[in-house]
Amino acid sequence: MDQIPPKSPVISQVTAPPFLFPQAKFLKNLRPSQVDAVEIAIRELQAGKKRLHIVAPPGSGKTVLGLYLWAACVRRPALVLSPNSAIQAQWAERVDLFQFEADAQPLVSLDGASPGLLTSLTYQSVTMPARGGEDVDAAAKELWKAKLIEKQQAQDPAEADVWIDDLRRHNPDYYEDRLSLYRKQFRDAQAQGGKALEWLHSASLAILNKLREKQIGLIIFDECHHLLGHWGRVLADAHELLDHPVIVGLTATPPDIRGKSPEDVQRYEEFFGPIHYEIPVPAVVKDGYLAPYQDLVYFVRPTSEELSFLANADEQLHQVVDELCQQREIPLEATPVLSSTNEVDNAVPSETSTTAADTDVNPLRAEPLLEWLDKVLHQRQLPTGKVKDWASFERRDSQFANCARWYLQLRGREMPKDVPPPPPPEWEDDEMPELAVLTPVLDRYIRHCLRRSPHREDQALAERVVQRLRMLGWQITETGSQACASPVGRVMAYARGKTQALQPILHAERLALGDKIRAVVVADFEKTSAITADVSHLLNAEAGGAMAAFRALLHDAGCNELDPVLVTGSSLLIDDDLYPRFTQRAATWLKEEGYQVELIYGEEDGFHVVSGRGADWSPRVYVTMITELFQEGLTKCLVGTRGLLGE
Repeated sequence: MDQIPPKSPVISQVTAPPFLFPQAKFLKNLRPSQVDAVEIAIRELQAGKKRLHIVAPPGSGKTVLGLYLWAACVRRPALVLSPNSAIQAQWAERVDLFQFEADAQPLVSLDGASPGLLTSLTYQSVTMPARGGEDVDAAAKELWKAKLIEKQQAQDPAEADVWIDDLRRHNPDYYEDRLSLYRKQFRDAQAQGGKALEWLHSASLAILNKLREKQIGLIIFDECHHLLGHWGRVLADAHELLDHPVIVGLTATPPDIRGKSPEDVQRYEEFFGPIHYEIPVPAVVKDGYLAPYQDLVYFVRPTSEELSFLANADEQLHQVVDELCQQREIPLEATPVLSSTNEVDNAVPSETSTTAADTDVNPLRAEPLLEWLDKVLHQRQLPTGKVKDWASFERRDSQFANCARWYLQLRGREMPKDVPPPPPPEWEDDEMPELAVLTPVLDRYIRHCLRRSPHREDQALAERVVQRLRMLGWQITETGSQACASPVGRVMAYARGKTQALQPILHAERLALGDKIRAVVVADFEKTSAITADVSHLLNAEAGGAMAAFRALLHDAGCNELDPVLVTGSSLLIDDDLYPRFTQRAATWLKEEGYQVELIYGEEDGFHVVSGRGADWSPRVYVTMITELFQEGLTKCLVGTRGLLGE
C-alpha cells in the first residue's frame, strides 16, 4: 500500500542539540497517523518538554515511529528498553529503514557493556536487584516484625522476635521462605523512596554507567505499561542518573492500575505525563495495517472426570480435619520446655506450650486439633499472650472465639471449663458452612501450633494441610489466611475441552478463509510446573499450555494441514509435514540475513525440534525468522505463549 509522505520536512523542524549526530535519511514514508504523532512530538520538544506518551495499537508502527523520533527529531544517542529479547531485536533490525552517514559507528548495539548510537536492551538487564546481605536481612526482619504487630500476631517487637526466632530454630525452611518475601518488600520500599539504585545488581549498575558515559539523550520505553512495579521504580532513579534524557513511552495498552500501590501509579503518571497522542484502532484497520477483528466466545463442557473432581472437592476438607484430629504418638522421653504463663500485659507467645529445647532428641508432638482447642480456650491464649478473663479473650479475637466453640459443638465436645457457650450460629442446622467455620480455626492451629512445633513431623503435617487447603482456594501465611488460586480453579482453567475446541474453531475459520488463513493460538505458558499431585490424574505439565495446543493441532487431519509451528522463548517445534520445506527456506533466510547459524533437527512423534549452533542463534533470531515465514504462508498457524506473542 502506498504510504503518505510527511506533511512537512520534519527533520529540520527541531534544532539539533550540540552533539555530533550523523545525518540520517528515512527510506520509507510515514503513515498518516505517524505523521500526526510526530507533529505533536515536535511541538512538545520545541516547547521544552521532555516527556512523550503515545498509545498505539499493534500494527500501527510503534517501532518505526520511535526510531523516527530518535533519528529525525531528538538526534541524540538513545536507549530502547523492551520487555523481552524478541522485541529488543526488532528495534535493532528496523534501523535498516534509515540510511546513516558511513562513519556512524557503532550504530546499533544489543550489548549494554558496549553502547551504540542506539542501544536496545531488555528491562531486566538494567533492573536486576542485588542479592541479600546482612543489612538487607536485618531490614527484612524489621518489616516482618512490623507486619506481625500490625496483624496482632505479636504484642511488641520483642514478642515478634521470639516468634521469628522460633521459626528460625525449629522450621528453617519456612523461615527462609518468609524472610525472602520481606527482603523483596524491603527492596521495593527502598525503591519507592528513591533509593532503587543502591540495591541494584552490580551488572545493571555497570550498564547504566556505560550509558551515562555515552551521553544518552533519549530513552524509549516500549510496552511502557510494564513500569508500574519494580522496573518503574528503578528506571525513575536511572533517569536522573542519566541526566534526565527525553522520555518516549510507547504502549498498545495503557496500564491497569487496579490493585497497584498509589505510589507506583503516581510515579507512572508523573514519569510519562498525560497521553499526548493515541492512534485509533479503526484508523489502523482502515489503512490496512491491522486486520479487522471480532471477539467471539466458544463455550466448552468439562469432561466427566473433571466434573467428578469438581463435585467432590469438598471431601478434601473432611480429610484435612480427620488427619488433624487424630491422636499422635508422643515420645515418653521427650522433655518439654514450658512457655511463660505471663498475662497479656506482659505477654509472650504462649500457644507453644510444648516447645522443646534445641538439644532435645525427641521433642513433644503437637496436640491434636480438638485437644489443642480445649487448651487454648480454657487458658485464653491469644497469639499475643494470655488474657485475664473470657470477656477480654472474646473481645480481642471474636472470630476465632466463636468459630472454635461452634466447631467443638459440631464435634459433640463439651465446652472447656469457664468457657461460655457460643452465640447462636447464623446458618441453618443442616447448612453449616464448614469452610467459613474451619478456616479461622485451622489458620490459628497451623500457624501457632504445628509450624512452631520443633518436631519435624508436625512441620510436615502443617505443610500437608496447607497444600490440601489450597485445593479449596485458601492459603495460610504467617499473618493469616486468604483466598488463593486453587487446583479446582486450575482444573476449570485448563479443562481438556478448551484444547479440543481448537479443532472445530480452526475448521470453521479455514472453511471461511481458505489459503488466506493465518491463525495464532496464544496460551499462558508452554508447560507448567504448577500441577499438584491432587490433580495429576486430570492435568499434566502440558495441560492448558502451548504444547498441548500444538499436539491437538497435529492430531487433527484438518488442522495438521495448516503446518503448525510452536514458537516460545525456549522452544521451536515444526510439524513433520513442514520439515522438508522448512529446512530449505530457513537455511536461505539465515544466509540472506547474514546470520552464522547451523540448524539442528531432532525428530519426535509428529514434529521436529529445531535448535541451532552458532553465535547468532537466539530467540530473537528464530522469532523474527518464524514471523516472516508465517507471513509468507510457509506455515499458516503459530502456537505460542502470551509472554512472547502477546507483546
